[in-house]
Amino acid sequence: MKFGFVKWLVSKLLPSAWRDLFSSDGSTAGSATPTPPVSTSNTTGLTDAQVQALTTQQIAGMTTSELNALTTAQFAMLTPVQAGAITPQQATNLETADLRALTTAAIRGWSSAQLAALTTQEISLLTTAQVAALSPAPIAALATAALNAMTTAEFAVLNSAQVAALTTQQISHLETADLRALTTAALRGFSAAQLDALTTAQIAVLSTAQVGALTTDQIGGLLPAQIGALTTAQVAVLSPAQVAVLGTDDLQQMSTQQFAALTSAQAAALSAAQLAALPTVDWAALTTAAIRSIDPAALAAVTTDEIAALTTAQAAVLNAAQIAALSTDQIAALETADLRALSSAAFRALSASQIDALTPAQLAVLTTAQIASLTPAQVASFNSDDLQALGTAQFAALSSAQVAALSPTQVASLETADWAALNTAAIKALSAASVAALTTAEIAAMTTAQAAALTATQAAVLTTEQMQALETADLRALSSAAFRALTPAQVEALGSDQFAALTTAQIASLTGPQVAALPTDYLNALTTTQFAALSTAQAAALTPTQVAALETADVAALSSGAVRALGAAAVAALTTDEIVAMSTAQFAALTSVQAAVLDATQVAAMETQDLRALGTAAFHALGSDQLGVLSTHQFAALTTAQIVALGTDQIAGLSTDHIAALTTAQTVALETADIAAMSLQQVAAITPEDLGVMTGAQISALLSVTPIVLDLAGTGIHTTAAAQGVSFDLAATGSAARTGWIAEGSALLALDRNHDGAVNDGSELFGIGTRLADGTRAANGYAALAPLDGNHDGLISAADAQFKDLRVWVDANHDGKTDAGELKSLADVGVVSLDLHAIAGTAVDHGNLLGLVSNVTMSDGSQHQMADVWFAKEKSAAPAVQLSELLAAPAAEVLVHEAAQPATAVASAASAHPSSPALNAELHRLLAEGARDNGPLI
Repeated sequence: MKFGFVKWLVSKLLPSAWRDLFSSDGSTAGSATPTPPVSTSNTTGLTDAQVQALTTQQIAGMTTSELNALTTAQFAMLTPVQAGAITPQQATNLETADLRALTTAAIRGWSSAQLAALTTQEISLLTTAQVAALSPAPIAALATAALNAMTTAEFAVLNSAQVAALTTQQISHLETADLRALTTAALRGFSAAQLDALTTAQIAVLSTAQVGALTTDQIGGLLPAQIGALTTAQVAVLSPAQVAVLGTDDLQQMSTQQFAALTSAQAAALSAAQLAALPTVDWAALTTAAIRSIDPAALAAVTTDEIAALTTAQAAVLNAAQIAALSTDQIAALETADLRALSSAAFRALSASQIDALTPAQLAVLTTAQIASLTPAQVASFNSDDLQALGTAQFAALSSAQVAALSPTQVASLETADWAALNTAAIKALSAASVAALTTAEIAAMTTAQAAALTATQAAVLTTEQMQALETADLRALSSAAFRALTPAQVEALGSDQFAALTTAQIASLTGPQVAALPTDYLNALTTTQFAALSTAQAAALTPTQVAALETADVAALSSGAVRALGAAAVAALTTDEIVAMSTAQFAALTSVQAAVLDATQVAAMETQDLRALGTAAFHALGSDQLGVLSTHQFAALTTAQIVALGTDQIAGLSTDHIAALTTAQTVALETADIAAMSLQQVAAITPEDLGVMTGAQISALLSVTPIVLDLAGTGIHTTAAAQGVSFDLAATGSAARTGWIAEGSALLALDRNHDGAVNDGSELFGIGTRLADGTRAANGYAALAPLDGNHDGLISAADAQFKDLRVWVDANHDGKTDAGELKSLADVGVVSLDLHAIAGTAVDHGNLLGLVSNVTMSDGSQHQMADVWFAKEKSAAPAVQLSELLAAPAAEVLVHEAAQPATAVASAASAHPSSPALNAELHRLLAEGARDNGPLI
């Protein structure tokens, strides 16, 4: 009943190919009856479920072709039990893809026979995951050839358990690449026997990481030959703990190269027993870093032979703790070169007993650095024999602290050569009692350097006998501080020759009271070099009598600081010869107080370069009388900084010759306040060249601002006051200001230079705002217009090329802006020509000066007024300028033409200014002077 149901169920669920797997009598694969074989045709069509249902008998009974007919995906489905049924024969013939498809769980169940059946090629093609999954036993059963067939990647995945299963035979035949591929964790799984199985060649190829990963037990279990086979790189990575387990036999096998590779940390791990066992050649091979790291207690166990084997380089790195641990026998074993190689710190660590063990012969070979490292207490303990054993070079190395420890008795016992060898710092360290105890012979034996080292305290205790024992060179070597400490009695003990031999520094060390007390013949005995060394305090102490008696060369030798320190009375006492002898640097050092006391005679004696050297503060301190004696040549040589420094009171005191002598650079340097302070005569003396380079600010301060204005109505030029004017940049400085302006019937002469249909600023008018071809500012409107006179006939007319470009600006709405219809051609307003022959005008209209006046000829033949008008600025926009100053400048700017013409009548100054008779008189006088000096103003 049950079998029939199973048969029926199979027939319904399985394909026909599978039904053949069951016997005709109804037995199944799971029955006790033999399972029918599976054919290639049957296995090819197996489903995944059918493959998973295969029994171990069915798998074991498959032929190679039937097994290989399974897909790699189906191989990947095989269970560990199914995979374990694969026979060695089948395994040998497995396709590579099928073999690699087996899961790690499946291959983990393989027996040693199955794994051994794989070909070397198959073994090399196993995946790393499969190799990692193999049980240790099958791996241990592999033949050496099969094991060596594994790739380095496969070796790299072996774990410690797998590695631990390897036989010594297998290990001894491992290829170096495979051995190096083992992980450090796997290598740590090696037993002592396995490690011993490694050949020296294999040991030598281990990576430094692998060597460093070995346990101390593994390192300790290595054979001496294996230790000797380690490379220097491998030795260098051994941990201190690994080094510490090396036996004496191991150390004996190591080469000098290996010992040279030991690091400081490794050397520090060496025990006393290990160090004592080292051959001397290996001991000498240790690096200085290794030597330096050896434990002092371990070093104390080293034999005297090993100490003697130390190289000088090794001895040089021994530290204080190591030296302190050495026994007297070991110290005695040090060779001379090694003893000299000891560092100062190490030498300083020697105990009293160790130092006592040193013989005078040994002391004699010590280096100066070692001598210098001795403590004062050690030096103080030297007996006379020890001191006598030291050479002059060693004495020269003694420090100040060491010399200070010497007793007067010890110092007195020194040989003169040794005494002379003491360095200056050591000399400074001598106590006053020791200095006072010096014999005259020792004083005479002193070098100049030692004399120079004497302190003020030491110099103060020198007796007159000791002072007289000083050689001239030693006396000159005394420091300024020491010389200053000498008492009057000590100084008086010096002869006149010795005083003359004093250095400039010593002279400079004299105090003010000492200088003030010096007779004039003492001062005149000093050289110029010594005078140059006088300090400011000493110079300040000089009396007027002393200063007046000085030789000119001595005065010239005074430093700038010394000159600056002279008292006002002393400066006033300078003779004219002394003034002439002074340098520009000395004049530059004069203070304002000193400059103020110079009299006219002294100022007149100053050379041009000396005058220029005066500082601005000193120059500002000069009074009108002092400035008044300056020649025009001297005045023209003044620097611009000095010009800037002039005060308004100084400016007011200058003569017209001084003003006329001003250079253009000096003119540019004039401050507006100074310009405003000038008198009418001074303003009249300013040259046209200087006016041409004046800045807008200067022009504003001097003359106000000028453009040319035309009378179009025939009623004369009319203007408005600045308060009712407009804000416009007449000077073309980039800054607009409210000024007086044209009134009805008058127009501004313009040239639209940038052709934008507007007058942008004063550069498009004709006046101070116009820049000439050389870049300078026009002195007035006529000077600005003159370059347009192409035929040089004194007129601007149609005969001139740019006549057609000229415009008149009729600012009808009085807003300072060029509105439509306000810019007209000359033809539009009937202008035929403009007369350049201007004369000085005096008329003032609403505060605006008609400074230069000529005529404009109209198309009907009439002549209207044309003027260079100096529009006044609002007082808030510019410094207050006197009317007399506004009227003065044009007199010097009148154009002079070769063809003389009758002067045009000018309105009377009296009628223009009935309330200013003094002003009118001054104007007429200036006009007369201008006519006399420059000819008729036509």
